Amino acid sequence: MTFPDSRPLTRSTPLWSTTAATPKSIFKRRTGLNAPLLMHLAEEDEFISKPAQQEISSTAGKPNATIYSYPGQHHAFARHNGAHYDGSAAALANGRTYEFLNRELAGS
Repeated sequence: MTFPDSRPLTRSTPLWSTTAATPKSIFKRRTGLNAPLLMHLAEEDEFISKPAQQEISSTAGKPNATIYSYPGQHHAFARHNGAHYDGSAAALANGRTYEFLNRELAGS
């Protein structure tokens, strides 16, 4: 998932591991991160290089950005019936997403 450079993120945004372009499309070319952002990164994701993952993880200290890494997990680890589905990791990620959305969207 990428966003046009001119459109700021203004709502809570959970992102699952996406593409190697993620650091540029969300963090580098944006004027600011104006909304809470949650990302789930599978550490063995075939579509996000290790350097890109490190770059994404380095943004964890930014206000409004929460980034979780899942060691040993591959792309789409939370997709039911997917090739890399892992029930435990999926439950953890889904629980974190639920908590994030519940917290950030309460009263919206």
